Amino acid sequence: MGTAKIKRLNHMYISDSARKHLGLINKALDHGLPFPGLYVITFSSNEIDQLSIMDTKYLLKKRVRERLPEVVALAMGRQDAFELVRKMAEDAFRSTGGCDLKEHLLSMQNKPEISGTGE
Repeated sequence: MGTAKIKRLNHMYISDSARKHLGLINKALDHGLPFPGLYVITFSSNEIDQLSIMDTKYLLKKRVRERLPEVVALAMGRQDAFELVRKMAEDAFRSTGGCDLKEHLLSMQNKPEISGTGE
C-alpha cells in the first residue's frame, strides 16, 4: 500500500475537527495512507484551478500518491473542506487584496499555524 510520504506545507489550515485527530492523521500521511473521512486540500495540478479537494481514500492508488501536489489544508468531511477553502480565500483577500491563494499560502509559511473552522 502507501509508502510515499505526503508532502505538506509546514503551516497549514487545519479544521477543528481534523485537529482532534492530528496525531493519527500525520502518521497516516507520513506513510501515504488514507484516513477515514479526511479530505486534503492541495495546490492544483492544473493551470486553471488554484486548489483541489480530495478524499484521502484515493491515496490507495499509487499514481495518485506519487503525483499529489503539496497539501495545504486538512479537513474532516467535504463540507469542512469547502469551509476551509472559503476561509483561505477570505484571508488571502484580506491580507493581499487579491485572490492568489498560492501566494497567500506560501507567504504564511513564516507565520504561526492557522486554525480552521470546525464542522
